[in-house]
Amino acid sequence: YGRLEGNISTVDTSANNALGDVRPAKENDALNILAIGSDSREGDNSFVGGDSPGLADTTMVVHVSADNSWAAAVSIPRDSMVQMPDCVQPDGTIVPGAVRMFNAAYPIGGPTCVQRTVESLTGLHIDHFVVIDFAGFQDMVEAVGGVTVYIPDRISDPESKIYFDAGCQTLTGKEALNYVRVRHGVGNGSDTDRIKRQQAFLSSLIQKVTSAGVLFNPIDL
Repeated sequence: YGRLEGNISTVDTSANNALGDVRPAKENDALNILAIGSDSREGDNSFVGGDSPGLADTTMVVHVSADNSWAAAVSIPRDSMVQMPDCVQPDGTIVPGAVRMFNAAYPIGGPTCVQRTVESLTGLHIDHFVVIDFAGFQDMVEAVGGVTVYIPDRISDPESKIYFDAGCQTLTGKEALNYVRVRHGVGNGSDTDRIKRQQAFLSSLIQKVTSAGVLFNPIDL
């Protein structure tokens, strides 16, 4: 428990009034959670290679029903051109709102800027956010002993050196990271096509996490 607590850092959303004074009202006991995937190459993420300012390349709004009996997730394509509101940087500097690509919100003002942008776009009150990086995603898959997915067509991306045969297979942490990141040499090469693979993978991951083998193993869980 102590190690887990040490692995999770938090952000004070009240600092510099980062979320603003006018937010969508919270209408009931349901929860809306913003799940953000960062492509930062800092620290433990340097093994991926390449450069990035730390974009929110994957963003999902996860809605958990008030009675906790069901949940649903909607992905926001990273290349969407959106009207971004004013955002506050960590040093308190205000970046004026403008029409920008959605994934620019994260490097401008971190997760609070992403949250403010999503609330502005959707009118939904976001209760919490969680950010996971490459290393964290890889470790999560390793913790449950890999995740089984069905890959309908062979994937060949020489640019990123990512290759997969077609068929049903269990992916390790590194393989899973490559699978949810790959965009070239598969499908139509679009981000929306990649979103479909990410959602299918997360569905398989959730099934693995909620299986008896993991659910009743406190260390794995």
